[in-house]
Amino acid sequence: MQKKLFVILGMAAVAMFLIMGCEGERGLQGEPGTTTCFGCHDNDNLEMIAIERQWQHSNHGIGATVFESGQSCSRCHTGQGFISVHTGDGDTIAVDEPSVIHCFVCHAPHDNGNFNLRVTGAVAFPMGGTFDGFGPASTCAACHQARQPNPPYSDADSLTIRSRRWGPHHSMQADVFLGTHAYVFPGVTLDSTSAHNQLAGEACVTCHMATPVGDIGGGHSMNVAFLEEGEETELTSACTVTGCHDGEVDFTFGYNGVQDSVEALLETLRGLLLEDSLITEDNLVKASSSSPLVVPMDVAGAIFNFLFFEDDRSLGVHNPDYYFSALNASIDFMNSRRMLAAH
Repeated sequence: MQKKLFVILGMAAVAMFLIMGCEGERGLQGEPGTTTCFGCHDNDNLEMIAIERQWQHSNHGIGATVFESGQSCSRCHTGQGFISVHTGDGDTIAVDEPSVIHCFVCHAPHDNGNFNLRVTGAVAFPMGGTFDGFGPASTCAACHQARQPNPPYSDADSLTIRSRRWGPHHSMQADVFLGTHAYVFPGVTLDSTSAHNQLAGEACVTCHMATPVGDIGGGHSMNVAFLEEGEETELTSACTVTGCHDGEVDFTFGYNGVQDSVEALLETLRGLLLEDSLITEDNLVKASSSSPLVVPMDVAGAIFNFLFFEDDRSLGVHNPDYYFSALNASIDFMNSRRMLAAH
């Protein structure tokens, strides 16, 4: 009996030791777990509120095209798709409940502990080449780039187009800015260099994210044109401090008539394409799988150039001379084609 009692007491002592464990000196009291959170979420950080308000006035915040959430579109039209492509293994995914392009799409503060951008290095263009050397603007170029048309234009004699949506898609601003990927007609040299791609150190960010005007222009609204007290207003503050347009009186994006001239060229080219039944009134290619459009390669190039510059939507501001040289070459080709047909 006494032996059993010793065994029981021994087992109890071991159990107590295991429960209590060894206890050394206590370390220094750490910071509360919420300290890091309050670096951004404290009562006095009104800058974050201002940024959110600006974002709400952006096309990203509005989410006008977030419904384009299929596998080939989600990478730029949804938050989930962008993150999937630019983190991990780079998979493109279809998204069932799409999120707009919000703070955590471009930044990952809860993972990184800061607001560094996810994309800052070289960005590959689908049509070849890279966008590099413009710092934070790589985030913009990750989506604002031309899509490779299917089928692509080439050195072949002709092209068969089977989709009304053939072309560069709708966001080729990075390509236009650098002066690359417009169709080049035989014997033509396009002027691809502009003061903007030579001097704007952060490219898109320099102008589109200039010092905010309230919450409707610049900053995270990224708007360079907006309504201020009911009047159309242009954000030109970045233009007048970069060394080019400083001192200009009443400077506008239509400097030296560039936007009016480009608009006239686009309308001229559009008219020629419409007259030849190559595009529709909605600026779509007159082609389908059941009724393909078979055209000489240079005609396909003229169609491509119209869509390329029309959908850039800057009316020449991003790269004026590139616009002028490519559009004039396209118009000259279409006119010469008509003259040959007349004979």
